[in-house]
Amino acid sequence: MKIPAIFALVALVGCRAPITLDTPTGLPEVTIKAPAKAIRDQLASDMLPYGWMIRSTNDYQWTVGTPDKSPAAGLFAGTAAAPIPEHRRTYTFTAFGAETKVSARAWTVSNPGTGFEKLYEFGAGTPVNADIQRSLERLKAILER
Repeated sequence: MKIPAIFALVALVGCRAPITLDTPTGLPEVTIKAPAKAIRDQLASDMLPYGWMIRSTNDYQWTVGTPDKSPAAGLFAGTAAAPIPEHRRTYTFTAFGAETKVSARAWTVSNPGTGFEKLYEFGAGTPVNADIQRSLERLKAILER
């Protein structure tokens, strides 16, 4: 049952042209004229009300996650033990004087919170990364007013 559904999903989604981000790496990133702490505080106020949970944090990296209840994610990464995978993002903060470069990576995680986690990264050109890039550009606009 699961294998034919995955093939159908790949057939539908696989025909879509990749989305090219105008960044040096092709992945979501921006440089913001603000300290990393202000950026982390703004990210928290933007994401936590929408169900995102902070998984880990330090001065240079911040990982958040939320249950991914979409049928496609359940088919792709759900397991008998954990049918609802997690959408997880890691933000990295690199200070350059008065500016901070923020880069992000995104994954779907099967068996979240267990010793059997498996991460499926959203590569360059995916709609998820385009959404993250838009949110980073919005964050930049808010903090640089």
